[in-house]
Amino acid sequence: MVLASSVYAQAREEYSLRPNQRFLVVHPTAGFLPFHVDSRAPFFLRYDRLLSVAGVTSIAAGGTVSSVQLFDSQSRDEVEVTKRNHVYHLFVGLTPPALKLFPEYPKGTAHRIPDNQSFLNTAKYGYVDGWQSPYEDPSPKGEVTLLWGRDTTGWVFHNPLTLAITQPFLKFDGYVYQVHVIRNVDLVQAMLEERPGSAARKLPLGWGLSGFTYEPREPYDADWIPLDWERPDIAEALTTRHTREV
Repeated sequence: MVLASSVYAQAREEYSLRPNQRFLVVHPTAGFLPFHVDSRAPFFLRYDRLLSVAGVTSIAAGGTVSSVQLFDSQSRDEVEVTKRNHVYHLFVGLTPPALKLFPEYPKGTAHRIPDNQSFLNTAKYGYVDGWQSPYEDPSPKGEVTLLWGRDTTGWVFHNPLTLAITQPFLKFDGYVYQVHVIRNVDLVQAMLEERPGSAARKLPLGWGLSGFTYEPREPYDADWIPLDWERPDIAEALTTRHTREV
């Protein structure tokens, strides 16, 4: 008999990228960023400081805490991407299972209103909960991609229960990718058009995100590329402007 935990572990690995693979980070309105994976390192985090960093003793029945950053005891964000040539590709699990997680991208920008809708409306309301992605074994439903930048990502937690949640926990499992931007214009155009032999995984930034501002020029020295751009526009988006290599 195959246990659920082994099924999810296999699924996470199948969703994860390996060195020399290409991928596109997907912005919901601005377009795509093309990357190549140079290497990867495992990322694992059990997080039990949610109430402390949110400044509350519980998440009240029907209540919500917003703009949470996952600080450690030294006030360092545990999931902040601190290197410009890194992208975090993670799967998050939650407990108790009813706890709902909404992303803020960037921190403080809410994209969906927490509510008590059923899991059938996940696409509309943009959350993941512990039923979909269990704490002990995060599933691909909890997939999230994090880009470089301080205060880039915040988290909203919603309690749909009639009782307060006093022991919320998170677990992140995934990889840190060391990357470089793909600047071969023909290759990037082929990736966007999904030509045979040029396939690339598309990594989502989170669940239910609407339009928001994230400027990739500073960390990655490239601009978002809309799907309908022609070759000259793609070339301009990929042209380096910094002296450092990214």
